[in-house]
Amino acid sequence: MIRFSLVSLFLIIIAGCKTTEVPQAQEEKVVAAFPKLDNSPFSLTNVPTTDAIFQLTDAQKAHFLDYYYSPKNEHIDEHKRLYRYLESKLDSFDFLGHTYTANEALTNDAGNCLSLAIVTTALADLVGLDSEYQEVNSAPIYHRYHNVTTTSGHVRTIVYKPNEVEEEGTVILRRSRIIIDYFPSVSDVKGAIVSRQDFISMFYQNLAGDAIVAEDYDLAFSYLQEALEQNELNARTINTLAVLNNKVSHYENAEKLFEFGVNHTNKTVNLVSNYADYLKRTGEHDKASALLENVEENYDRNPYSWLDVANQHLEEGSRRLALKYYEKALEIAPYLHEAHFGLAKLHILDGHSFKALVALQKAQELTYEGTVRDLYTAKALTLKESLE
Repeated sequence: MIRFSLVSLFLIIIAGCKTTEVPQAQEEKVVAAFPKLDNSPFSLTNVPTTDAIFQLTDAQKAHFLDYYYSPKNEHIDEHKRLYRYLESKLDSFDFLGHTYTANEALTNDAGNCLSLAIVTTALADLVGLDSEYQEVNSAPIYHRYHNVTTTSGHVRTIVYKPNEVEEEGTVILRRSRIIIDYFPSVSDVKGAIVSRQDFISMFYQNLAGDAIVAEDYDLAFSYLQEALEQNELNARTINTLAVLNNKVSHYENAEKLFEFGVNHTNKTVNLVSNYADYLKRTGEHDKASALLENVEENYDRNPYSWLDVANQHLEEGSRRLALKYYEKALEIAPYLHEAHFGLAKLHILDGHSFKALVALQKAQELTYEGTVRDLYTAKALTLKESLE
């Protein structure tokens, strides 16, 4: 689990084809400087180093290596060998687990999906297997603690077969690989490949979110400083740091961070939504509205993020914005039944019963869940009867 730090104080704090192009003169891109902040409200405290995240004990290394290099397993491809070693442990990892280092996860035989990916990385690195990370966009799980909300995301690891070489006259289009994950869902939407730096940032972001919930703001700040060391243009890190500053009433820092995030990062829907809420609370309603309207410049590819904010707009009575955000969710994932259901509710409120019926029937067609399909069917029948 990646626990994207969400909102506080009513803010929400979570390969294509190759082409050949004619080289053209390009303007030199200027990377914006990270804003200068007054960090006097915080004190740094010790947190795990990046090396410590993946560190294993000698006993843990020996246990894995004995299995990996055992003669009885040598007929199994190396990447599959790693998977089989982890297979018995997959049931111990879930969305609600803790974020652990590799050592902690193996010691506790537990953790969330991020912990599982950390363990997988540590073991893959130990035997020289290539690996990478991919986000999986799925229906988020929310937790509310006082005035802080956290939402859970998901990441999985892809491990590649080593030493795959082209034979004469052949081309390898895709390396053999195996995906290390637990309990994949039919509603999951494959997301972007995540760099090692941003993956490490997720570890620190998760623990920073836990620290904010526990009101240990110095610890949260320390985790986020480590995350910034990995990538200071990571929108989720900036969002969480802005929320942290808002929590301690350091509003000048919070605004600088929000402004930097929306202008100089691959901004997320949550970052934009949080900044808009912040602006509303400071009386800048026109700026907040313009920010929320400009969905075209937001490249967040998580349809559930758009869906979540669409539902918020609908609840608040902002129907036009709700429509834009539902449509954006469906542009990314046209099969998202929850977004079609949201459109149905919106059309009912606007008095467009036939449009609502079409949206309901589409939602019914797309869902795999029996109880949800029954709900959509019942509502569609009721609506259809009212139209006759």
